Amino acid sequence: MPLISRACLLSTQRPALWRATGFKNLSTITAIPKAADTVGCEEFRREAFSIDRPLVMRGSAQHDRPDHSTASVFSILPKWFRLNQETHHYDATPYLQNFSATLFPYELVQGPKATSASENTHEGIYNFSIWLSSTDKPIHKHLTQLLQHHLDTLSPNGQEVQLLRFYAPLALLLAALEYNVSHSQDKVTQLYIAQAPLSDLPAELASDMRSPEIVQSAGKGDIYNSSIWLGLEPTYTPWHRDPNPNLFCQLCSSKVTRLLPPSAGERIFRDVQMRLGRSGSSQIRGEEMMQGPERLLLHDAIWGEEATADIQEARLDAGDALYIPKGWWHSVKSGFRDGRLNGSVNWWFR
Repeated sequence: MPLISRACLLSTQRPALWRATGFKNLSTITAIPKAADTVGCEEFRREAFSIDRPLVMRGSAQHDRPDHSTASVFSILPKWFRLNQETHHYDATPYLQNFSATLFPYELVQGPKATSASENTHEGIYNFSIWLSSTDKPIHKHLTQLLQHHLDTLSPNGQEVQLLRFYAPLALLLAALEYNVSHSQDKVTQLYIAQAPLSDLPAELASDMRSPEIVQSAGKGDIYNSSIWLGLEPTYTPWHRDPNPNLFCQLCSSKVTRLLPPSAGERIFRDVQMRLGRSGSSQIRGEEMMQGPERLLLHDAIWGEEATADIQEARLDAGDALYIPKGWWHSVKSGFRDGRLNGSVNWWFR
């Protein structure tokens, strides 16, 4: 399996996103080069693929040539997602809700127990469980039992970030979205359908996600793997690298990716390993990068006040895509932290 991989450009025109994320706006951060969605395979090879350079492709959702560049991916946006007029965030459409029984791999991240109510990340998921048990929907009773079973495995001390991984139906995420709409406080956050292979989706959903032209034609046409990502913000993927080139497409809401080329990214990883007294492999990464001290140190190294000055950054909105070359180190954060729906899809290819 590939490493976990989960990303518009640095711009002074989007201050609201910066305030919401709390990212440090360093003047020395380099924005990833951008191209219009009309970039074709030859231009993509010349400007990115053949020279191992990241590239942002903007506005694919508005492009009217579905056979060109990455636009075929974004034709599903109105089919899967709709704008909630009350919250101005995205919800799942009735079409997507028809697949509520489909099983997906979930991640649930629980942070350290907070010292104040405003910092609490625990109350949301537990209050959501209580809410599930109080509704009259039969599926919610089942979800209550399933969720409580996994919550019971968390350490009672709660002094470190803890990661739960489990399988559950899409209905769990849909119910959490419903809960968040009606609860201004204690929202469910950091519940993430992470790296769900497109090949495991029901045939109708899988057929919605057509491989972009540049994935099929820029290289050998070998698609190593592809995944869907759906979660409640904030979502976060720590510092890592992938063994194959990666085309990452943002479906709804926004994500921010910070990147470095292989040697520079490796130095950050080695520095963190040295501080931890470890000599771990950068080729094989496990849950240690998702929780505990390694997660915290990697986060500070990439996103903190002392983040390296030569780091590169891309910000993606719905309809944007990012090409990440083979071996480039990267970390990904959602654009907001308020429990809204965030969706992405990616292809690893050669």
